Amino acid sequence: KAFPEGRHVAEAQGLLDRVAREATRYEQATSKRDEEALRAFLREYPQSKHAAAVQKLAAEVEKERLGWEAIAKQRDVPALEAYLKSYPASKFKAEATKLAETLRAEDGAFGNLQKAKTPALCRDFLKQYAASPRVQQAKAWLDELEEASWQKTKTTGNAAKLYRAYLEDFPEGKHAAEAKSILERI
Repeated sequence: KAFPEGRHVAEAQGLLDRVAREATRYEQATSKRDEEALRAFLREYPQSKHAAAVQKLAAEVEKERLGWEAIAKQRDVPALEAYLKSYPASKFKAEATKLAETLRAEDGAFGNLQKAKTPALCRDFLKQYAASPRVQQAKAWLDELEEASWQKTKTTGNAAKLYRAYLEDFPEGKHAAEAKSILERI
């Protein structure tokens, strides 16, 4: 402003615009804690007075992301709780909280299933927690229950009642067609 007609006005205005753009990009990148935006800032402004702070923040955000990726794969409630304690403002907080709640519910459902192995509980668990690593165990229990029910049906009196009970518990079971056929003949 001291030399509005000076020969360096355009150059000075260009520098002011660059500083303003840099300040805007710095604010955007740091306020969102977005890893890609932080890296983009460093690529665009490697000599910025903010470069060291942005580099440090980018490393922290990357560590947070890598931590989340590792914890999410573990499917471990105490590990999720430790992650949330370490990163209370994490952008993954909602996902981590939801996963912890889901895993707690899964633990409870599996505990109930272990205590009272019934076909209905097995099916409910398989339906609700299809991605659980415990699915194979629930399927094995359901198969055992079906086979025990079938054996009981074949070796006990009052066959019609037991065949109907088998079909009620295992309408799509391995022996369903046979049970229906026997009931038709009784």
